[in-house]
Amino acid sequence: MEICSIEKPSDWPRNNRETNLDIIYEQVQNLIESPNYKTKEVLFSLLDPTEMNEINEMGEVHICDYEIALMNELYQIAISINCVSLKSYLYGHISRYTRLHRMYRNMSRIMGTEEPLEISEYSGLVMPLKLFYFCYADYDSRKNRAFVDSIVDMVKRLFSSLQDESDKLKLVAGYNLMLQDLGFTNSNAIFPFLCFNRSELKRLFELSAELNKKTGKSIIERPLKGVIKVSLRQWILKSRNDYDSDILYKAISITNTTKAFSNHEVWMSKTTKLNDKREQKVIRDLFNNKAWLRYDWAKKISIRELTDSFVCSFSKAMPSKKMQRRYGGVTFGYKSDRIADILSPILNRTQVGLPYFDQVVFYDIIYDVEEARKELNYLCELIDLYNLTEQEKTSFLDELLEYWYLSFKDKKWSEEKERRYQLFIFEDDDYYDLVVENNFLKIKSTLYLYPDFIITDNQPLKIKGRLRRMEKLSVTATRNYVFCEDCFQSDFVAGCLSSFYDKCPVCGSKNIVLKQID
Repeated sequence: MEICSIEKPSDWPRNNRETNLDIIYEQVQNLIESPNYKTKEVLFSLLDPTEMNEINEMGEVHICDYEIALMNELYQIAISINCVSLKSYLYGHISRYTRLHRMYRNMSRIMGTEEPLEISEYSGLVMPLKLFYFCYADYDSRKNRAFVDSIVDMVKRLFSSLQDESDKLKLVAGYNLMLQDLGFTNSNAIFPFLCFNRSELKRLFELSAELNKKTGKSIIERPLKGVIKVSLRQWILKSRNDYDSDILYKAISITNTTKAFSNHEVWMSKTTKLNDKREQKVIRDLFNNKAWLRYDWAKKISIRELTDSFVCSFSKAMPSKKMQRRYGGVTFGYKSDRIADILSPILNRTQVGLPYFDQVVFYDIIYDVEEARKELNYLCELIDLYNLTEQEKTSFLDELLEYWYLSFKDKKWSEEKERRYQLFIFEDDDYYDLVVENNFLKIKSTLYLYPDFIITDNQPLKIKGRLRRMEKLSVTATRNYVFCEDCFQSDFVAGCLSSFYDKCPVCGSKNIVLKQID
């Protein structure tokens, strides 16, 4: 895929922001030409601002039409290959430059000049990105309102200003896509203004329902049906535990760790073969007595059994001795939740000439019956907003609810604080680096090769773990960092080491050193 609409300026790039877009575009092309778990790791490392390659956009405050064309091209590629993190990067790119433009404008006033209020070049963005810019610019300039207020007010204002029906349809389609895209962002760590509470989320879906009704669009018709289903799934599941995406742990045996280091594989269990015999029975128990459901149409669904699904589980709590005995004594750790990206299988679509990322569904487990009932009623409340018949609402919920089947467990498992990653795999699909054998999905991945830290008393594994960690840091770290010699976790540091911390916040070790970047 080539950018053909705008000629690249002779002085491009003029700042690090433009350089970053070039690097990402090049790596996207590398992945398209060679789709495998190694090129995937490089791309997602570039896209993750919480990685050690922290985004640096220093340089001249400047924007040009070629940058807009490049962003539009990347967005279209992201749709074509289903790379949700590439879209998230573009939304972050817009928010960072919008803040920079506001600060630059304030400085220009002091210097006696006046920069324009709006970034006129952003009017050339594709609709979802352009709509986000308008909403975020309003939010960033006011500082006295929630982001949801800026979204609702700005979208309604733009919609009411349009006269042409086709323009209204484009805006509504752009809003639906933006709502879906933002559901995949790391709200807690990177986009804190996107940590909408459940009341705020309802306002966003109320707006979606209102706009779709005004333009005569039904959410049971494709492709809108898929967009709304994914949006509801992502936002509700992601908003559990107030968007907490803190450290994640994985307890593995020494034997399996050794194998993972050697074969570069992650094994995911078939959902019908999990160690908890109550899997998928908890939700069935919930629906055996439906008196708690607030909507009669929701009481008509039937709970089935998932047979084409696989899961891989992590914990939001440091593994206890009991958990280590059950799962293994080696602990892998991840300080940012990029696990879904690294686990996402790549579909081989030779008929269209492009790879395609299959979606990984991820969620924290709910162990409390009342909390589960409350969330399911909330899901029904959002579906009820849309202009559907009772039968259509039942059918819509029946399909959507499959994403909830494995997200409830009995309270006795609550100490694990499990976060689950789930894949729906179909036998007829052709994947790169993936096989299904003996009730396990085996996918080639860098997940266990490059964790953010590893805790083990096994010296051979410790040596290998340190080598892997240093291998990655040598490529990705962009400035000085502190490094724990016991678990190998690292953090950026400004100034002297003593001003940061005197012991590792992960393992408690005082064996901390300062690593300097040349």
